[in-house]
Amino acid sequence: MSAAIFLHASKVVDGKLVKGIVMYPTDTGCWKSDDKEAFSNLFEGKAPPVPYGGIGKKFGPEKFALQEIQTAVLQHMQKHFSLPKDKDAYWKLDGEMHEKLVFHPAVVHGKIGDSETPTDAALRLLWEWTGMRVDPKELKGEAIIPASPLSFSPVPIHVFHMDTSLDRARWFWMDHQAERLTLTDWEVSPYPDVLQELGVPDLVYKAYCRTHGGPAFIKELGDVKDNYTVEVMSWNC
Repeated sequence: MSAAIFLHASKVVDGKLVKGIVMYPTDTGCWKSDDKEAFSNLFEGKAPPVPYGGIGKKFGPEKFALQEIQTAVLQHMQKHFSLPKDKDAYWKLDGEMHEKLVFHPAVVHGKIGDSETPTDAALRLLWEWTGMRVDPKELKGEAIIPASPLSFSPVPIHVFHMDTSLDRARWFWMDHQAERLTLTDWEVSPYPDVLQELGVPDLVYKAYCRTHGGPAFIKELGDVKDNYTVEVMSWNC
């Protein structure tokens, strides 16, 4: 099962109070034009879905050499995908390709752990994405989207709603990132297993590196470009 949490907020626009939804850019990114094919051509076989992005050079007092980081990335590639045709040239190209990705704001979402209730998972995901510590009583209107092999999700999705404010969202996210930066300089990458290759607990990635940026206020449904979010919203939960 998985969970999705919609954060409802209001904003004054041109002297009028406008209602909207607060969303956060995901850390995965989407390709533009033919860039995906160009990226895939860099590899001997199966290519990663997206570039690796910024890999951190420190964890607490421990610092990693560039060679250590590159070795960890190559090990991850070899385990899950395939190696670049030109390993020496790849590093610059990975960064250039990462810059070409588009990061659409999305609804807070993720998997429900084996030992978690849907509410527990929603509270954890809110912390991971937004930095907000939320009282369970703030979660409203739980609904369930059934699983379907023909749909975007092979498991049921528990959908929650919550009222917040833009100030709360912004300040908590900034505090969240400041706390992360005291621990690691890991930037944005959708491959947490690289941290494990470096001996860094997966908890670090899960707790602090889930978004590519802070909260975005979405006031028009047409402004939602993230495919997952669009499909969840189509259920009118």
